[in-house]
Amino acid sequence: MRLHAFAITLAAAAGTTACLHGAALHRRGPGPSLDKSTSYVPLLSKRQQRNQVNIFFGQIQNVGAEIYGCYAGGSDDADKIPQGIQPRTVNLGNEGFDPNLDLGVMVYYIKASPNSVFMFDTSTAKVLADSCNQELRQKTGFAIDKVILSHEHGDHVSGRDASSLRQVPVVAQDTLVTKFGARGGGNVALKQGEFQAIAMQDGVMNVTNVQAHTQLGTVAMIQGVALVGDELESTLNFLVSRNTQKQSNQLQKSDDIFSQNNIEKVLPAHGSGAALFSGQFTLQLLQSNQQYLQLMATDAQSVCSQSKSQQQQNRVKETLAKSIGVKASDITDAYFATHINENCQTVGGNRKLAKQGRN
Repeated sequence: MRLHAFAITLAAAAGTTACLHGAALHRRGPGPSLDKSTSYVPLLSKRQQRNQVNIFFGQIQNVGAEIYGCYAGGSDDADKIPQGIQPRTVNLGNEGFDPNLDLGVMVYYIKASPNSVFMFDTSTAKVLADSCNQELRQKTGFAIDKVILSHEHGDHVSGRDASSLRQVPVVAQDTLVTKFGARGGGNVALKQGEFQAIAMQDGVMNVTNVQAHTQLGTVAMIQGVALVGDELESTLNFLVSRNTQKQSNQLQKSDDIFSQNNIEKVLPAHGSGAALFSGQFTLQLLQSNQQYLQLMATDAQSVCSQSKSQQQQNRVKETLAKSIGVKASDITDAYFATHINENCQTVGGNRKLAKQGRN
């Protein structure tokens, strides 16, 4: 899939939009992403008052390697809940409910040897990491050799200090290894642009740097499937960056990397549990994410509305879905709320500033 045309159409909007309250993206801790959006969707606010979340553990289907997943939270819609998997309820204790759990948060386990796996990300809390790892041990008997960190944000690294992971080495960009690496060594520190080949049970896994979401992004690729963290989002770009042109260019570079590694399927960190466990996302998802960037850069007003009318919201969601090649039912309340309250307001705010600068 080649998407150079999208980069050209975004050139006029290079200075627009900011990612998660501007520079906050690069310094945020746990639970950053849906704070403003909870006022827009009352269900989200209600759910954040809870201190429990369901997790689902099972094998990822329809991919070329043996990969397991542990999914926390997500939409309550019947078609979004993982099918055929008995949930387990986890009490979050004093770690609290990270708003990203409303999007659904998946950690993955890639088979490394007959008796072990590599864990990909660590979820939003130590208790969730420990609970997921307990499910792994009870249902497969596998140990964890290493933890791959997709990037630095709290909903991906907050479980790093879980008791089940304290001695486990880390694979990540060198800056993150310095912060999160195991004291006993065995860590794999990646430099920007570097590929690391790791022998796994199902073949060689290539790990490298990607930068469409954050400069410290890491993807893992094996047997035609890429574990992508937040480099791709399951229905739309969760956070539009301050520099839309740069974000689009970086996403194009990720597409090039995927093509070089013969990637056919992608496994994002967030989205519908049913969709993630079924391994349904192809590289069409990258094209859809690029279409969203193009739309927000050139015609955001067509899909941005602050109306409280449910009818108007539904119309906007239908227009948005059609524009990026998905069904309206694929866009959950959490994603749509973030689109309206984060990305739309950022685009509007930057355009207002740009207009003032011309006067």
